[in-house]
Amino acid sequence: MNNPVRLPATARALCSSARAFVAWTALLILSACSEGESTAPPPPTLPVVKPLVKQITEWDEYTGRLQAVQSVELRARVSGYVQSIHFRDGSQVKQGDLLFTIDPRSYQAVLDEANARLTSAKRDFRRGARSAYARPAWRGRGGAGR
Repeated sequence: MNNPVRLPATARALCSSARAFVAWTALLILSACSEGESTAPPPPTLPVVKPLVKQITEWDEYTGRLQAVQSVELRARVSGYVQSIHFRDGSQVKQGDLLFTIDPRSYQAVLDEANARLTSAKRDFRRGARSAYARPAWRGRGGAGR
């Protein structure tokens, strides 16, 4: 009592076309795999060099502000023109080190003028000691001191 089920003709046609599609797909897949393996291109040739061996200095570059731990503020106690500077920026100096030389010509002119006034005053003093105006009033006038 085996009664096979009969499908209508359109269903049978559809099943046979599906079978044909599956068969063709399998055939294409199998033929693509069996065609032979494709060969990869050879690797490119690259030059081979030996590394350099030498001493290097490693350094990093940073952006920032630096400030000295100790600093000195210089203020002029005299006026004049700077003739020479005896230190370099950033160098360490000790107390008593010569830092600047100021042009001595203006100070020498003031000193020469003061010495001239002193000489003139001494001369006037000697001259005045010998003059009649410097004598005491009781001398030479016949006053009570005689």
